[in-house]
Amino acid sequence: MIEKLWHKSDINVRGEVDEDRVKKNVDELSNYIAYWRKYPDKLVDFLTPNGSNFSLYFYQRVLLRVIFRYPYTYATFTRAYSKSFLSILALLLRSILYPGIKLFISSGTKKQAAGIAKEKLDELLNMIPALENEIKGGASGIRKGPDYVEIDFMNNSNLVIVGVANSTRGGRRHGGLIEEAILVDGTKLNEVILPLMNVDRRASNGKVDPNENHKAHSFITTAGYKNTFAYKKQIQFLIWQVLLGKGFVIGGDYNIPVAYGLLDENFIKELKMDGTYNEMSFSREYGSK
Repeated sequence: MIEKLWHKSDINVRGEVDEDRVKKNVDELSNYIAYWRKYPDKLVDFLTPNGSNFSLYFYQRVLLRVIFRYPYTYATFTRAYSKSFLSILALLLRSILYPGIKLFISSGTKKQAAGIAKEKLDELLNMIPALENEIKGGASGIRKGPDYVEIDFMNNSNLVIVGVANSTRGGRRHGGLIEEAILVDGTKLNEVILPLMNVDRRASNGKVDPNENHKAHSFITTAGYKNTFAYKKQIQFLIWQVLLGKGFVIGGDYNIPVAYGLLDENFIKELKMDGTYNEMSFSREYGSK
């Protein structure tokens, strides 16, 4: 049905959908928005151009749905798992599906967070060009610097890099991503970053949507060490998952990217046989332990 709603005849010379056509089918479009908020991977399918070599793998669909359905997500994945790619994609999709939402990306340093964001944004816009249509000014409208990235969307959503530092105090965000959580200063995160989310997003009618996962944020990381802030945060989310149904803790080792051809199996075998490679380091970096 929606393919009919977005027919080429409804597109004007500026590449915009005809307003009257949208108003006439607003109920049908609303149903699709509600559907995509639970199945964001299906929006990716819809936006991916015909003939594209890009397609989400099963485990990638699972992670996207988890991020959208739970307010607190903690994911520990090995290298080559596409964890940064998927978490940045989730932020873009949330920005599109929730008008006016203000999201953030944070990591150990602003420079590190900006580097990850810029690399993954370039990949995503190349694979799914339709995402550019949701950004003010398209790809060229993304503001980039050595330690910052900021995106304004057509629906007034905003995505920005924030630093885990006192200079970030006083801002307002509705949710976000803590990338490589094992590198983040836990005290500053609790005192500076998490308080940014003390106000809920208001929908276009000015009201707070009771069905929305407000203040939703994800910790995405490789494995770290016990008795650290990141480890304790993972335990906290696990308890919330069991007792409240609000959290979701998920993880995976090298076998999954190997199975999908994202990681060379021979490379893993050679690492295991390399007498100079520390066994505990291998368990942490590739076993997610």
